[in-house]
Amino acid sequence: VNLTKSGSGSSGATFHAANDCSGVELTSATIPSGMASVTVYVAGRSAERQGGPAFTVATATAQGADRFAGGFGSGSQVFNVHPAVRRGSCTIANNQTTSTATQSTPCTILPPLPATPGVRERTFFTFQTTLPNLGGASVQNTTCELNGVATALECSRHASSNNTLNIEWQVVSLASGMSVRHVKQSIGSTMPRTVQTPLGADLPADSTFLLVSHKNSSGGLDWDDFPVSELVGTMAGTVSTLETRNGGFDYQVPFELNAQVVTWTGLSVVSGIVTGGAGASFTGTAPASSGTEALLYTTRISASGSAAICRHRLRGTVVAGVPTFSRGAGAMGACTDVAMAETVWSRLSFPSAIAAVSAPASAISIPNGQSNGSWAVGRPLPLDRTWVFLGGQGPGGQSGGESSRGGGSDDDLGTLAARVTYGTDGMGNTLVTLTRGSTTSNSFFSPFVVVLTP
Repeated sequence: VNLTKSGSGSSGATFHAANDCSGVELTSATIPSGMASVTVYVAGRSAERQGGPAFTVATATAQGADRFAGGFGSGSQVFNVHPAVRRGSCTIANNQTTSTATQSTPCTILPPLPATPGVRERTFFTFQTTLPNLGGASVQNTTCELNGVATALECSRHASSNNTLNIEWQVVSLASGMSVRHVKQSIGSTMPRTVQTPLGADLPADSTFLLVSHKNSSGGLDWDDFPVSELVGTMAGTVSTLETRNGGFDYQVPFELNAQVVTWTGLSVVSGIVTGGAGASFTGTAPASSGTEALLYTTRISASGSAAICRHRLRGTVVAGVPTFSRGAGAMGACTDVAMAETVWSRLSFPSAIAAVSAPASAISIPNGQSNGSWAVGRPLPLDRTWVFLGGQGPGGQSGGESSRGGGSDDDLGTLAARVTYGTDGMGNTLVTLTRGSTTSNSFFSPFVVVLTP
């Protein structure tokens, strides 16, 4: 009996003989002599594989489960496929500090993730925030976490503002091959320059990466508001500790960092640190890659430099496999005179069996006086399995780029951060649009578009 599938999203479903959906994918099933039926199990990228769902070829007695609706009988059966990537918008309202406040718009995950044990540990998210005015770290630096029942993101900042903070988020959830540890660093009093949090396991460094965001109490943004975070370990080839390092004498407290430590089977991760040096551009050192690549990083400067926000954040991209960073968006002087202490980066190389990554050939430019810029991808993107982010992370999630915002701009994070949204051009192709909170100065951003393989 031949096994076929059709319809939107069905390419992500596979047929298996084992009830845990292990082993090779089936394209046909044999009904043994003397029997009227054989049971086949169906799995998908974001389904719950254990225990089904099952259908029986040539009979109509089996039940559907999880993301597949109804039982399967002879002939054909309709089933519903949930997305591997979910996305949405939410807010922290005017004069509020959390997305869960009554006046805010909650970050509810829709459609809901499967209500099954362990789904939170197979799910990660990225997000971006923007605020339309100045206000310092306490109102702009935002952190988010996946709540304990995996139904919503909960985002917060230290202090309220007289403007609404806008949030765009994406949630990636897979049935297998991914393990996510959700880690918090929360300090309420004087904090040392280096803070370590054990992960509870030795994880493979070559397939593990870090997603971070933080909030803290501070006025103008300075070197103590932009820590770097790194996964470190005591055994070769493994990571076992989240280490966060600060540039200033101490952190502005209270300080809270939410991290997601993602181990993804088949992904190739190479990490490194670029240290020292004034200037506008920096490069890392990395071996050749056999996949398509994206980049995540945190960065800090070597001395106090609050007068110019453009000093603090970099735009990162991958050029011929090499992590490449720039700052200042063409401006020099105060944007480039303070040395970078360190940029901690991870290059993610996706084999075609997992995903394909694309990025614009040049940075998306948002000129002075404008709030957004777009990249015409040139094809329709399947948004149910497309994850888009900016590599610069920390305050406001995965939102960072570079800006020419100079003197007297120490609290204008809005020129260095952008939110990701989607549209279409006149031919139905996808537009990736970046919107920043502040329109003063020029800004450059480099998004990564990761399309998961069905």
